[in-house]
Amino acid sequence: MKTRWLFSGLVLFLAACVAAPQASRPAAPAASATAPSSGHGTLHQSPLGFAVMVPDGWMILSQQDLKENAGLISADNPMFAKMDKNVIFVIKQKIESGNLELFMSTSMANLMFVSNINFAKQIGRLPADADAVKQLCEQLPGEYSQAFGKDIHFTQCGLETVAGQSALHLISTGALPNGTTIQYFLQQSANEILVITGTFSPQNLAKDEADLDSIVGSMKFQN
Repeated sequence: MKTRWLFSGLVLFLAACVAAPQASRPAAPAASATAPSSGHGTLHQSPLGFAVMVPDGWMILSQQDLKENAGLISADNPMFAKMDKNVIFVIKQKIESGNLELFMSTSMANLMFVSNINFAKQIGRLPADADAVKQLCEQLPGEYSQAFGKDIHFTQCGLETVAGQSALHLISTGALPNGTTIQYFLQQSANEILVITGTFSPQNLAKDEADLDSIVGSMKFQN
């Protein structure tokens, strides 16, 4: 049985398409961010209901930027040709509703793909016990592979403590050529899951992964 909130995790694939057209734009501080702390990044208040410290080297794209590129998410786009059409619909719907936020690396180490971190909210509840987590982890490779139309391999799937609470942590490869995808699913409220997806090129993987850990570790939910 497919897990409904799982599809928010599939937002990772759109990031490569949405981020690329923005890559030529000069980096600029987000309007919702405070002045940066010297050498430590910028405090960002997200409209999705949390605050994080964003390390230097990351650009925050506005929800309007993402909405303007929603037309790229289409079954007619060759990049999405093999994807499940229901997944494409969910992804596009999230962009158009503004229920998505994206951080893009300002490093141009790989001109074909820009490392990025996106945030999306989804209705649902994470598995609460070890048996349910084990069952979910057994299902994920097949469900992701079916949705993407290609083999997705998982090297990590399990619960961890993140920002003081339990979170599902996934690491996978195969969604993008030579790319690594790292995801955290956090129970933001009784019925809402915050899905954090980092999709990274191999050139800066170690730094990008460390930045993602820093971002997630600094997260504070707003009441």
